[in-house]
Amino acid sequence: MVERVQDGFLEAISDVGVTGVLVNTNGEILHLFGKDIKVTLNQTTIFESVDSYSKKRLINILMEDKSIGTTDIYMKLAKQEEAVAYFLKYVKTERGYWLIFVPYPDQYGKMVENMLDANSELTRLFEEKLSLEMELKIKVNELKIASITDPLTKLYNRQYFYEYLEKLVQEVAWKVVTLIMVDFNDFKRINDEFGHKAGDTLLISFADMIKEHCHKGFRFGGDEFVVVSLDKSETDIRHNLEKINQAFKQQTDIVTLSYGMVRIESDIKDDLANKVMVDRMLREADMRMYQHKREVKKNRDSYR
Repeated sequence: MVERVQDGFLEAISDVGVTGVLVNTNGEILHLFGKDIKVTLNQTTIFESVDSYSKKRLINILMEDKSIGTTDIYMKLAKQEEAVAYFLKYVKTERGYWLIFVPYPDQYGKMVENMLDANSELTRLFEEKLSLEMELKIKVNELKIASITDPLTKLYNRQYFYEYLEKLVQEVAWKVVTLIMVDFNDFKRINDEFGHKAGDTLLISFADMIKEHCHKGFRFGGDEFVVVSLDKSETDIRHNLEKINQAFKQQTDIVTLSYGMVRIESDIKDDLANKVMVDRMLREADMRMYQHKREVKKNRDSYR
């Protein structure tokens, strides 16, 4: 009587799609009932009836030696291109593990599909958000660079000059800062005789020389530049300026360079954060530059 009831029960759960498999800890099939899992003649383990992801999950279950639990499993069914989601109830017995596979209702499959679609859309939106944030960061950086850079020469502009000096105040490594005011002589002749494009080309060439031989260069406007030098002796600075002068002579035999410098020791470095004091230093450098300009005009072949 009990056996007939048990057989009837097994037949009933088989009819509703429930599948039971008894396996050992190696996943080898010891007993099977139900209609969904079709064991081939060469099949020995349950792993061949599930997808690769579920195989790893089953191996972990059997290795962890849990007595009971539930999870999701995707079974490979006959005549099905894709694995189908099942609810798995597993129970450990003396003979091995009973794996009870219960098919999810159709509504669940649709719900999972909708969830996967929603997850895919969220992933797309998240990736789009990251892309937009990266683009925004790049644009902000480009705007920052544009706001502190002279568009023609790509040197820093006058506005950033004061900001840069304030940053130098926070640095403790330097001992002396030299501000060098540089100005072109007879630059107007280039624009008048050869056009503004030729003048722009000369300005760009000079800026490239500053980048090569100097620490930092700033275009204040027109043909007026300021160079910042760190921890260089006056002799070394004049040597670099002479290099620039010789290279500049190869670009033009009309325009010459004049400069004047002022040096700031680190014991008064706080003055660099004071715009009034910096402008006073620039006026001093400017006076020396105009003194040099008068000397250059007296003797075009000399360079102080």
